[in-house]
Amino acid sequence: MIDRREKIEPAKLAQRLEFSAFAFIATSCGICFLLGKFSFGLIVTIAVVIITGAAYWIFGTLSKKTLIWKESNEDNTESLYTSEGESVEWLNFMMEKIWRSIDQDFFTAIQSMIEDNIQSLAPSFIKAISIYDLDIGSQAPRIQSIRVFPPLPGRSEESIFGEVSFSFHQHPAASFSQERGRIEPTPPGVSIGIQAASGPPISVRGELTALFGKMRFKLLTGPDLPFVSKLIVAFTTPPTVETAVMPLSNQFNIMHIPTLKMLVNQGIRMGMADLVDPKSMTIDVLELMGGSANDTLALGVVCVEIRGAECDPSIVRVKEIEDSYATLWLSNQPKRTMSTTRVLTNDKDPRWNERLFVLINRDDISADGNVDIRVWDADKVKYDDMWGAFSIPAREIVQSKMDQLGNVTGWCQQEHVAFDGWAPLDGKSLEECKIKINCKVTFHPKYPTPKGDVVQQETETESVKKKHKEEEEEKREVDSQHKGGILSCFIRQGMDLQIGDLELLADDDLSHPYNPNQVVSPYACLYLNDSKVFQTRSKLRNPSPHWNAVSEHFIRDFDSTTIRISVKNSVELERDPVIGFKVFNLADLFEDKENSPYKEGQAWFVLENGIGFGKVLVTLKYKPVRLTLPRQLQGSKVGTLIVDSIILEKLCGTLSPSRKSVTRATLSLNVDPAIEKHLKAKDQEPDEISWTDKHLFFPLIMRYRSAIYLHVSQGSMGGHKATGRIWLKEIADNEWQDVHVGLHKPLSEHTKEANRNEDAWDVEGENGQAILRVKIMPGFSPVHTHLSSFNMDMVGADPFHNEKMKVKAQEWVRDHGQGDANAEETDESQASTSTVVSDREDSADEYTREMYGLNKNSKVSKYRVLRKVEWGTDLVKQRIDTIREGFNSEARNNRTVNKEV
Repeated sequence: MIDRREKIEPAKLAQRLEFSAFAFIATSCGICFLLGKFSFGLIVTIAVVIITGAAYWIFGTLSKKTLIWKESNEDNTESLYTSEGESVEWLNFMMEKIWRSIDQDFFTAIQSMIEDNIQSLAPSFIKAISIYDLDIGSQAPRIQSIRVFPPLPGRSEESIFGEVSFSFHQHPAASFSQERGRIEPTPPGVSIGIQAASGPPISVRGELTALFGKMRFKLLTGPDLPFVSKLIVAFTTPPTVETAVMPLSNQFNIMHIPTLKMLVNQGIRMGMADLVDPKSMTIDVLELMGGSANDTLALGVVCVEIRGAECDPSIVRVKEIEDSYATLWLSNQPKRTMSTTRVLTNDKDPRWNERLFVLINRDDISADGNVDIRVWDADKVKYDDMWGAFSIPAREIVQSKMDQLGNVTGWCQQEHVAFDGWAPLDGKSLEECKIKINCKVTFHPKYPTPKGDVVQQETETESVKKKHKEEEEEKREVDSQHKGGILSCFIRQGMDLQIGDLELLADDDLSHPYNPNQVVSPYACLYLNDSKVFQTRSKLRNPSPHWNAVSEHFIRDFDSTTIRISVKNSVELERDPVIGFKVFNLADLFEDKENSPYKEGQAWFVLENGIGFGKVLVTLKYKPVRLTLPRQLQGSKVGTLIVDSIILEKLCGTLSPSRKSVTRATLSLNVDPAIEKHLKAKDQEPDEISWTDKHLFFPLIMRYRSAIYLHVSQGSMGGHKATGRIWLKEIADNEWQDVHVGLHKPLSEHTKEANRNEDAWDVEGENGQAILRVKIMPGFSPVHTHLSSFNMDMVGADPFHNEKMKVKAQEWVRDHGQGDANAEETDESQASTSTVVSDREDSADEYTREMYGLNKNSKVSKYRVLRKVEWGTDLVKQRIDTIREGFNSEARNNRTVNKEV
């Protein structure tokens, strides 16, 4: 493209043409003089004149055309800055022809955006909004003009910038009437369902009557077909939007309620206003055309090791600080990224020794987001008070590179420490501050995605090319110690979601009282290792919803991660029952991509073991990060602690080995509600002070913030004589371990002294030592059915139905395989039984069978009134428990669930 500074004026073009003509005339005269001087013949002279004239004609014409084309090109370039745009009637003609052939799914994002805006504006008496039956109409919008701008200095040459003006008017024949004919043009419109606090849903129809606006666009080009990767659009000013709304029912006129009319109109206008510059909408052209974005949004994970904090006593007296905890989030989106430590009853020097994680993407850097570490004082009645905050800019942590337009062009590809040590929380210098925190902040980037061989510049030598290639291969090769990574989950849509008929259900355990003819209002939940991390919005009365919800999460260990996709039905003033769910191992989904650092898969998952049927479409992407975690920190937050045996040895101090007959033990978790297991003196082994093969099960919800306490008592009177403690974050998953616990002075796990810090106690205690044989099984188990939070989350579902059926079948085969040894059929049955028994040692051993025996079936009441009473009771009970129980309870743990907003 010609630069404006090289523009040639028309007078200069004429001078160049005159000079060219003079040169040809002078040359011809010179040739004729030489021919006459040297006495050439007439024929030669005529031939030379003809050749010279032809050359003048040819070269002069080509030069003239070149100069004219150059002048025209420069004039056209100038028009990019001065004209009002080019008429594109040919494009309007084509749009009119193909408008009705466009797939409706292309506008799903716009449909969701309108629904979200109407929901955000809805008053309190409106409980849910649903957009359905989107119709783009038979009238296409008109493009008034298009302008394309040359790239300015600093902008990428691989981008195309432009501006387009458009308009839309409803056809006069398409008046808003329910009696519109078939051949009459129809404008775009949607049907809107509004669910009030009581009564049936109200259905209205909204149609677009007029639309005027001007939009800027940016096309990002690429080397692969279709040579355009992304389209970014934004309105220059809020567009003019005119809509019409009418009820779809003749019995009720919604136009009599101004609030609802304004709600619909303003929601559509806000949907357009949200795209005004500097806000924009990015359309992935490759994905729309069948391609996919070959990467996750997150650039890497930030790991913050929060060791402890210190507070000056004078501050404690003024602020009345008592219960402290630390949080980690990104300043530009705190709700989506928040994670928290355990609440300690320490107002002076709490020590957590916990690791928190947060993902960082390009938008966090472009928005000048900070990684915020804050320390709070927890309160059961009022809002929590903040001790102080320590922030680090995200761009400093990732060491990002930015262009002149603020776009992220690169970041550090090696893990590194961004901060380590004490930091002030009150904004003062470290020497003058009175509140400070001790932490370590590290950044762990994701592995680069292979993009094929890049064409090197010709100036590079072969050795430089080889070196670059080796460096790229080294970056791509995943270290075997890097088990964790970034998981992107795109919950796209559900299909054929319905409540099952009792006659079609295969098992009585799945019976339910819900009406199978009721249209569901579904929403989806995502669980990682059975820890709930994300929830979509509910879609009102829609059996085939499009959620299009994306969330990204850090997973600690790829090989052991399990995913649970649960779809629930939103019911007014009741617990939401589970339509169905699907559980699978992440590694199994990507089994055919074991050697690839980047993994992506999309599948329809059939829902089961709930009150209904259906399937859900999910796209999963995984990218490893350069992070090595200790084996015990690669586990699951949710699981089951199994204590198989307890051996007491080296008893001294307040404990005596001679008083074996009156020695008792109690195991308990330091969470609310309290979970305790008691061991009696008569159950000991005869040769030592020990309890073996007891199979004690503890359900875990906050595993990395929980500890198991061992209390030992001797004598018929009096309390505990000694206490031992072990934090569960020191125990690895899925393996039996003999843990040595020191027995120290007696201390209840519910006292403030026991909850002052998360330090590890000395293995050698002043009262002796205990050896616990323990194992942590990740994920939900039947032991969790005794927790109220689990039962409220799994209404109508049987999460262990398949496992119970498998265990029953194996036990039946084993019991019936012991028949007549002389019969051939029995021999074959015994052979198959022995195979089954050996295969089930991991999944259905004695511990598993015993756990399924502890399963507590929670039936749903068949009376709607009682179900609503239970829902109200849950609300009251949750508020009472929040005040009555401690801060480390199930109720407070639910605050970390990321809900779509």
